[in-house]
Amino acid sequence: MRNKIVLIVGVLVLFGCYAVTVNAAIENHFLPTDGDSNYVMSNPFTDNWYFGVFDYGGDPASGLKLVQNGVPTALFTVTEDNGDFTLKVLSGIDHQQTLALGNTGEFSFYFSNGSDYDISPDILYLGSNTFQFKNSKGNVFGVDIAAVPIPGSSILLLSGLIGLATLRTRKNKNK
Repeated sequence: MRNKIVLIVGVLVLFGCYAVTVNAAIENHFLPTDGDSNYVMSNPFTDNWYFGVFDYGGDPASGLKLVQNGVPTALFTVTEDNGDFTLKVLSGIDHQQTLALGNTGEFSFYFSNGSDYDISPDILYLGSNTFQFKNSKGNVFGVDIAAVPIPGSSILLLSGLIGLATLRTRKNKNK
């Protein structure tokens, strides 16, 4: 009976770890969901701030501007050619400009006024590959993008699985 209780508790802990990974904070680290256009739209900004995109792990100052007051929507696409990814703004502030994304196709977003950069906005997943990016200067929605999973959440889930395997091994040794 005791072993069944331990197993049930272990399974509950594992599901708890899974729930934590699903509801974990979303890192500013994204990929396109497919080869078509990705859409960004905004509500009005304050103090001449704008919203842009840059190569993940790169410098936001080298990124591309997408939306701001007067330009509330943008489209961009990410394409791959021989292992190198390129982001192209199809419409928006930096219309027809391109950004090299290296061999991963990963990108991040930022808010800026040209001198200050906020690369850690509040990010909320709204479902159907739609995210809300928010800071005190603006509110932007990104559609048709996918967040890259946080490695720490994978470690948490793996530790739950290892714990269950350990419990099973102890149970078999006691027989």
